[in-house]
Amino acid sequence: MSYDRIWIERKEYPGGWLERGEAEKKNLNEEFYTNYSRLHAQGHAVVLLAGKNHLFDELFLFESLSGAYQFYEHDFQKWESFLGDDDEGCGFQEVSLYQDGHLVATKSSAPTKRLETQHQ
Repeated sequence: MSYDRIWIERKEYPGGWLERGEAEKKNLNEEFYTNYSRLHAQGHAVVLLAGKNHLFDELFLFESLSGAYQFYEHDFQKWESFLGDDDEGCGFQEVSLYQDGHLVATKSSAPTKRLETQHQ
């Protein structure tokens, strides 16, 4: 599957994440893909599929299952998209948790109201 964005958990980067496109801009391709390969092989991940008929999906790869589980349970909400001046987010059609590369849980999440602290 092809993802619009791929994020790897990296504590040394702002917010604890390094995104594929940002890695390319910063000439960190080799570091990104080395860590991507390792984390993808471990298989602890969360996939976010945007709601409201938006075709946008993101893959988040984690060092540990506990990190992936915490993100799946709560932290994913910080990544909700808000388009234009709309105060209601897109929500998520699907939030999926993977352990050792296998799907173990999936859910949807209704749109929320815009908060100043949300990631955009």
